[in-house]
Amino acid sequence: MKFMMIVKASKESEAGVMPSEELLSAMGKYNEELMKAGVLLDLSGLQASSKGARIKFSKDNKRTVVDGPFAETKELIAGYWIIQVKSREEAIEWAKRAPSPHPGHDCEIEVRKFFELDDFAPSEAIEIIFFCLSIFRVPVRRRSGTNFEPVETATNHFALGRKQKGEMKMRFMMLVKHAEHSMQPPKEFLDAMNKLNEEATKSGAFRGGGALKPTASGARVRLSGGEIKAIDGPFTETKEIVGGFGILEFPSREEAVKSAIEFMGLHKTYWPGWEGETEVRQILGPEDFSPCK
Repeated sequence: MKFMMIVKASKESEAGVMPSEELLSAMGKYNEELMKAGVLLDLSGLQASSKGARIKFSKDNKRTVVDGPFAETKELIAGYWIIQVKSREEAIEWAKRAPSPHPGHDCEIEVRKFFELDDFAPSEAIEIIFFCLSIFRVPVRRRSGTNFEPVETATNHFALGRKQKGEMKMRFMMLVKHAEHSMQPPKEFLDAMNKLNEEATKSGAFRGGGALKPTASGARVRLSGGEIKAIDGPFTETKEIVGGFGILEFPSREEAVKSAIEFMGLHKTYWPGWEGETEVRQILGPEDFSPCK
């Protein structure tokens, strides 16, 4: 089973305050534990929402691009892990073992299960989508002198025949947000998504993604008053949930927003009645941190 462990933002992360050396060290040890256990698929931190944007669709299908920052800090995502474990209970246990993402503050990690192939009725369109999602992993970047180069992740499922080296483009996470529902996407929408994924893959922009199951199958691991508690979903107080995401590389933020508008256009054309937004957030890279001593 594949789960996303979501770290929510804080006032400090939204202000651009970088993690302390102590937190980075603790996170590094925790990430090593995940890797040694063979459960870690991907992880990353997101830059403050002031560097992001949202593409909204109104009921009359009018598109609006809203630049960050976004005021509702508690609902923003600051980072994530993607892990593959045997059960929901194991995912929650890993979330409990994580260092506090925001030391000195009450905070939580939300655990959400990914949709898997067998959650859908048999369909060629669905099989193509899941094949595309399964062969990509976001490359981890390392510092090499004053330059940064990508290295293959330990869990890359698809050998491309060579390691990618050279200049990295800007990486963005596109978060699809909507009111919680159990509607299955129409076949026309899935076909259009396949075409868009193929184009993004051929251009080298697409680096991964997935769809998340409703919060009823998820949990939140909350640190409050020095106590850690696991709270089962659903989470009715949340107006909008993260229903899925994509990770893509572009030369600029403007190109990322343009791609998100095209993606939302598929919903407008092929999924009548769907309402929501795509949030575009730049992913932190090693160049955003001070060099390690």
